[in-house]
Amino acid sequence: MTGRIAFSADDDQDGKGEIYVVESPWEQATHVASADLDQILCDWFSPGDEILFESHEVSDSSPRLYRIGVDGADLLPLIPPEMAGAQADWSPDGSKVAFVGWVGSQTDVFVVDSDGSGLLRLTETDADEASPDWSPDGRRLVYVSTRDGNEHVFRMNPDGSGDERLTSSTAAESEPVWSPQGGGVALVRSDEGESQIWLVAEDGSAENPILAAARRVGSLAWSPDGRLLAFVADWGEGSDVFVLHIASGEMLRLTSSAAEEQGLTWVP
Repeated sequence: MTGRIAFSADDDQDGKGEIYVVESPWEQATHVASADLDQILCDWFSPGDEILFESHEVSDSSPRLYRIGVDGADLLPLIPPEMAGAQADWSPDGSKVAFVGWVGSQTDVFVVDSDGSGLLRLTETDADEASPDWSPDGRRLVYVSTRDGNEHVFRMNPDGSGDERLTSSTAAESEPVWSPQGGGVALVRSDEGESQIWLVAEDGSAENPILAAARRVGSLAWSPDGRLLAFVADWGEGSDVFVLHIASGEMLRLTSSAAEEQGLTWVP
């Protein structure tokens, strides 16, 4: 297994997340994109090595969205200062960012140009929406909504049209991520305190489990070639980063620390 994986962790146990990259042979994580802010990684765009992150400052519980260079330069607030936002995802060409924004006490999916202009609200329901993710061709978004009473995965066009439910399960669903090679959407299903990773066809016609139950699973991230899936899981000994080879089922544990890893993404 080769490649680079980025994630956030509070290794210093000071309440402030920082961004790290771990590279094959997966021995040492390197600190990147330093900023005097709490940093929860959202996404990484390459070329350009630009990073999206959300920040939960101590004095303000509302998350803010920023972009920053991997070298820590060019820090840019991505949304208006009066707006809270999180869970950002770069479009494949890097021109736009989908994210979750707060409207009063509820959350909706928004899209903004990567320079912070052109803010557009895509969903407007009485439910909460979360976790938007772009399709590889940039023509569709998947996301999570509670409009049917539980968390389920939906899909829509980047202008908010063509909105429809993708899945049929009754379990709570989260973390949908589109395979970069068009192999479907990976997502987490949770029921009775256990979580599994499932692979759902792009049209919802087929669903297959690809990871056995764990206490908690989150932060899914595909490798650029679609052969590997990185994720954070807790089997009762704390959460750590793992990598799963889809075809063989081989699994590798990348981290083993007291810090809670989150905001996982594969570096192109």
